[in-house]
Amino acid sequence: MYFSLICLYISAFIFLVDAKSLSMKRNERLNAKLWKLHKIFQISSKAVGSDLMETHFVTKTNTVCKNSGCSVINSEGGNKTCPKGWEKFDENCYIQLSKKSTWSASKSACQALNAHLARVTSKREHNWIYKNFGGSHAWIDATDSLKEGEWRWSSTGKLLTYTAWDKGEPNGRGSENCVHVRYYRGTFNWNDADCGYTCQAICEKAIYNQLIHLKYKKFVNKVRK
Repeated sequence: MYFSLICLYISAFIFLVDAKSLSMKRNERLNAKLWKLHKIFQISSKAVGSDLMETHFVTKTNTVCKNSGCSVINSEGGNKTCPKGWEKFDENCYIQLSKKSTWSASKSACQALNAHLARVTSKREHNWIYKNFGGSHAWIDATDSLKEGEWRWSSTGKLLTYTAWDKGEPNGRGSENCVHVRYYRGTFNWNDADCGYTCQAICEKAIYNQLIHLKYKKFVNKVRK
């Protein structure tokens, strides 16, 4: 099994060398092949007791392949713009949903947009969200519904490494397990609230090379059949 993994990585290296002379159109085809190669890596790694979640392919159209598909990190001529109505920050796109919903319904609404509730992981990102969406209460991805007081991002299961709690928060003591951002008493911070409370929400997703993502969806549909 380890020998097969070595062979696969050699194949990936060949892809990288060839990529330098490819046209943009051929690079897009290459990215699709890289994603398929990532899936083979993932299956092989699981067979030897590991779990490959992400693979970086540094080509002319630099891509990162994850279980959700391939995204372009830095490309020459690639599509790195956000969809209409979304706002760009670093390598992600954001949108604020106008309809007020519960945390769970908001999470589902984001997923329907191939996104997730926003994961705010730095003060810089927090300040950007305030500047662009700070006028109202809005759900983000954080919750302690699995274990009281242990706040995690629901979309990844990872513990929060950055927080922007308002003074005295969180204070739900088991009855408030979801987080929204809010402008309150002159400051923009986080508050834990009842997950059944209804407010707006902020969705987030990576900037995809749209053509590659379309090919990925077609590939997944083919596999499911």
